[in-house]
Amino acid sequence: AVEREHRTPLLRASLSRSSSRNFAWTKFQGSIPTACLHLLENKHTIHVLLKPFTHSQVKYFMCNAFKCKTLPDELIASIYEVSTGSPFWCKQIANFINERGRDIFIETASADTGATGSKAKTNPLHVLIICRLEHMTNEQQAVIKHASIIGESFRGALLEKILPPLLKDHLVDTIAVLVDNGLLYCEDESADEYLFSNTLIHDVIYGLTPPRYV
Repeated sequence: AVEREHRTPLLRASLSRSSSRNFAWTKFQGSIPTACLHLLENKHTIHVLLKPFTHSQVKYFMCNAFKCKTLPDELIASIYEVSTGSPFWCKQIANFINERGRDIFIETASADTGATGSKAKTNPLHVLIICRLEHMTNEQQAVIKHASIIGESFRGALLEKILPPLLKDHLVDTIAVLVDNGLLYCEDESADEYLFSNTLIHDVIYGLTPPRYV
């Protein structure tokens, strides 16, 4: 009935790693209206399974990202292990390598100690996010930490209200840099709406936010 009334295709995507597929699907089902779940059962609905990159696909992706014909096997193996084949994290790793260099990435990926906290020891992605954050200016760090307090999505106007006066002057430019760096995504430019590009990025940054920010 919905399709006949509006004549507009509806796309709803659920993305999860294969190892946590059942948990992610249960969480996905609980977060959407019953009407949308009925659409999933419609005979015209097409289910598309997006598989993670294979080792060779990661190599192809990274070679394209760095515009080169080949890369060291050690680097590709490390990227594959950390990203688990996720295209999103492959892109984040490419950004990290552009900022810090290949050697720093390999060192970061293999690190199991440091001041990054106990969670970072069990997940190299935590370390990668923190290192990318540390590479930013103090102003950029402060803005994204304040944004994490609001939630995974926020409006620029609301963020501006909770920022200290000194951070408000260049807020638009700062958000643009965070979007370019792949940490934030502009969901609706006309409505001034943004969201963190990944839940893990939000959670790690929020975990680093001092209590005095909250």
